[in-house]
Amino acid sequence: MADSQEIFTYYQNGRFGIPWCWKEKTGVEGCRKLNVEEFPLSTARTPPSLRDQPPPPPKPTPAPVKREKKTLIESSLEFHEWLNAPSAPQQKPAPAPEATKPRVKPFDMQDIPDAMERIGWPMSAKIMRKWFAGDLNYANTDTGAIRGINQNGKPFPAAMVDTTTFELRWILGFARARAKFDELVNTKLFDDSAYGSLKKIAKRLEPSPLLHRFMENV
Repeated sequence: MADSQEIFTYYQNGRFGIPWCWKEKTGVEGCRKLNVEEFPLSTARTPPSLRDQPPPPPKPTPAPVKREKKTLIESSLEFHEWLNAPSAPQQKPAPAPEATKPRVKPFDMQDIPDAMERIGWPMSAKIMRKWFAGDLNYANTDTGAIRGINQNGKPFPAAMVDTTTFELRWILGFARARAKFDELVNTKLFDDSAYGSLKKIAKRLEPSPLLHRFMENV
């Protein structure tokens, strides 16, 4: 993508981090296209310390530095050499810098949570910071993502499974989530596919007279 002088309008999150207050940025405050090949996503920043780790052992106290004792004659000779040392050559004035294209600060992967907060996604930022500070763990297949199987073919470790950050009442604050939840509890739980799923689960359980009687009546 080549640089462009065309100004584009964008919207910035309003004051005090209120997610529904957006301010239009246009004209001199607008943005313009830059050559994206010059600004790749950076991974140069040192990763955060692993969470849920025991405190590190205390650092050993360094031994005191012993200064070498010098005689009066040795000190006098060093001072005399310093007085007679030639002055540093004067440097030529640096040439005037050439006009450069505007550059942007490198965007590091660990800047993503900050960007999320700026657009009003504080919970997403929180969970991403928690993931960054955890053990290396990711699913490399769709099936692994569904079943919680990581890149090593093993179940996700307990420290990398979050069950407390996103509460149901927070999720139901979104209209789309509320609509699907109501559909689930009012309709989907009572259709034929739900009964079929229950039968599959029941077949994997230990047999019992009560369960057998229930399955006969389904």
